[in-house]
Amino acid sequence: MKQTFAMKKLFYIFPLFLLAAVSLLSSCTDIDEPRQPEGPRTYRMRLLADIDIPGAADTRAAYAFPDKSQIYVLFQQGSSPVTGTAVYNAASGIWTITPSQSLTEVVDGACQLSYLIDAGQASSTSVAITQSTRIYKDATATYTLSDDLLTVQGHFTPTLGRIRFLGKAGQTYTFTGLALATAFDLKKHTINNVATKLTATCASNGYTPYFYATFADPSARQLTFELTSTTGLRRAFGENVLQAGVSGYITIPTVEKHEGWTLVNLSTGKEITFGTVSKPTASQIYSNKATLTATVTSNGGGTISETGFVIATHATPTTSDRRISCGKQTSLSSVVTELSQTTKYYVRAFVINEMGIAYGEEITFTTGSAENENSSVEREDWGSEVNWDNDGGIFCPDANHPHAIDLGIGIKFACCNVGADSPTGYGNYYAWGETSTKSQYDWSTYKWCNGTYYSMTKYCTDSKYGIVDNKTTLEPSEDAARANWGSSWRMPTYAELKKLIEQCTWTWVTVIGVNGYRVTASNGNSIFFPAVGHCDGTGLNNVGSYGYYWSSSLSTDSDNYAQYLYFGSRGCYMYGFYRCLGRSVRPVTE
Repeated sequence: MKQTFAMKKLFYIFPLFLLAAVSLLSSCTDIDEPRQPEGPRTYRMRLLADIDIPGAADTRAAYAFPDKSQIYVLFQQGSSPVTGTAVYNAASGIWTITPSQSLTEVVDGACQLSYLIDAGQASSTSVAITQSTRIYKDATATYTLSDDLLTVQGHFTPTLGRIRFLGKAGQTYTFTGLALATAFDLKKHTINNVATKLTATCASNGYTPYFYATFADPSARQLTFELTSTTGLRRAFGENVLQAGVSGYITIPTVEKHEGWTLVNLSTGKEITFGTVSKPTASQIYSNKATLTATVTSNGGGTISETGFVIATHATPTTSDRRISCGKQTSLSSVVTELSQTTKYYVRAFVINEMGIAYGEEITFTTGSAENENSSVEREDWGSEVNWDNDGGIFCPDANHPHAIDLGIGIKFACCNVGADSPTGYGNYYAWGETSTKSQYDWSTYKWCNGTYYSMTKYCTDSKYGIVDNKTTLEPSEDAARANWGSSWRMPTYAELKKLIEQCTWTWVTVIGVNGYRVTASNGNSIFFPAVGHCDGTGLNNVGSYGYYWSSSLSTDSDNYAQYLYFGSRGCYMYGFYRCLGRSVRPVTE
């Protein structure tokens, strides 16, 4: 029995001994294997870093990080970088960081540091950046992890330059050429830059806010300030402008002062230069008039705002002398009147674009003698009621113009325009429904609207054009012929001008240097319509090439149009167009 008890006791003790041995062996195995990274955990972090402060006497100045400052760290651990955000507690002077996964202990491991001042809203993947955000980085920082203490060493340097602009206080400017940082990618530790059109308003001291940015094109290093929707001023800058960590300003260029800047076409990006114009020619030179022609050979890549001639009795005339505008035409032609006989004149053509005014070569001509002109002028048979006067023009039974010429169409036409003293005279230009001349012909000065072509105040049949009164023919008080010549004269209607076109013969001729149409009736009588152009804005256009003569009739196409006689060397027609333009008036009488 004793032996049996002893064996049972051994049976119970042996399993306990075996269990203890297995447990001991397991403990020894844990000690021998290296520790594997666990999930994300929080570390205390010691930061040994200085920072370049722009403008500081010592670029590596000591920097007091504000409470809750954040530094974004990218640890180069294995094949997958580990990221984390270190947050500063100013009271304890301790940084804490929770990387995306636990770190292994290392000495002088590689990492990148990024520090953003005045950054915007942060998300789990990125941090918003504004135009005032300052960005400091160190791509070659190191870190050491030992006994759960993370020590990071680095040197922060700025990545962006700082620039502002000096202009006119209170004015807003639009420009391109800068790339602004818009977001910081927390996973890649990269900055997203966007080149965009920017605006900036100058404060009372003339300066705009600062922009922290880079050049959109680092190789070109250009800025472009808009002048208009189509033109701007562009300039390239050296390496010292927008240098990382450097602050400066640029004076905003203007049309009047843009030394060092180039005028460019914004749609093409090409430089705008001065336009060029040919050497003018003078022909059909008489005692008191001459015909000038020239051609614009280049617009300089810009938009032409005016062309014309300058003439004077001295060399090198400019627009300060007598200025003859041809509007925006590129084929310039103008009959210059009111010249002095036997006088030498100097002439240059000009073209104006965004760069300014450019002149062509100069020519000279000398007017003739009126006495010689009278004896040598070629005479032509113009019908039973007209003859040649002593000034070389066309006249009627006597020199007391105007005369009513019967053309056999039921109405008599005047021999000359309102404001002219002879059939070849240009006369005056009137907006439709106005009885006086003016210096500018457009909607802003038109009597019968409120400044736009959709605001008619009289002669309107459709409410979309203005106030409806259903008047379609000019009233006597607003008829330029009646107002200037008396009640026996009036402006022709659309139907009367159309009958003149259809029942008479129209021949393009040049009479004493003036281009136009000889209109001959079946009864042999004739009148002359000079091609005196028309007024648009402040310019006189198409003189010598086209004629525009108002009727008294509103257009049936649009209430901001009126009917008029239009002709050029290839034919004559009836059209409707803007009432605000300045055009000729040829009166009629019963």
